[in-house]
Amino acid sequence: MNIKRACLLLSIIAVASVAVGSLSPQMQQHKAHSESIEAEAPARSAYYMIVFASQSESNEPRSSHTFATFVKARGKHESEEDFRIEEAHTISWMPSTLDVVILRLRPEAGANLDLQATLRWADSVGARVYAWGPYQIQEELYERALAQEARLNSGAVQYKAVDDRFRPGPASNCIHAVSDIAGDDGLLHVGRQWGQAASGVVVEHFRRWLIDPERSHPWVKRQLGLDDRPIITLTLNDYGRAPAR
Repeated sequence: MNIKRACLLLSIIAVASVAVGSLSPQMQQHKAHSESIEAEAPARSAYYMIVFASQSESNEPRSSHTFATFVKARGKHESEEDFRIEEAHTISWMPSTLDVVILRLRPEAGANLDLQATLRWADSVGARVYAWGPYQIQEELYERALAQEARLNSGAVQYKAVDDRFRPGPASNCIHAVSDIAGDDGLLHVGRQWGQAASGVVVEHFRRWLIDPERSHPWVKRQLGLDDRPIITLTLNDYGRAPAR
């Protein structure tokens, strides 16, 4: 009896082995096909914007600044955490001397700083840095930002803190260097505002290009290396509020 049971058990094992062996190539092919589809899935692009302000405790115009960074990221998966920044462009228009003189009579040579150089300047004048976003934006706004960056870098524009007579032509201040990205439906006027208040107006000016403005995308800040910076994050609901003391 034990011999019969042993023979029966060996037969079952043999049949099962044959079945597994016959299925294994199919499973492998299915896995290879799935991996191939995933590998062939085209990467998609997404675009983001952070608008910044810097200002000192005394809120002096000469130590205040408006600037913005525009990002293109690409990824193959739905999760944004899988995206990687491919390009980052900052509009940060300053006098080339980095010494802002509000009532200078004539325009002067300007310089478009990158993000890290701008943050170093803010540190040098003892300014706090504020940020709206990162917001996802439509590609059109990103492309407009690139065109404005090229215009500033071309030497065709100079710096002028009080620039009313020069817009949108040969001279601009930092606020309008950013806001005039979207000047086709009228130039933005911020009145006697600068720093945080002016940057808040600029964010509102760009609202029509924001995708889900109630949602921010902190991974963009992380990939830009901003996590260790003491940046005060604001939202569109904070627009118009006095700076924190």
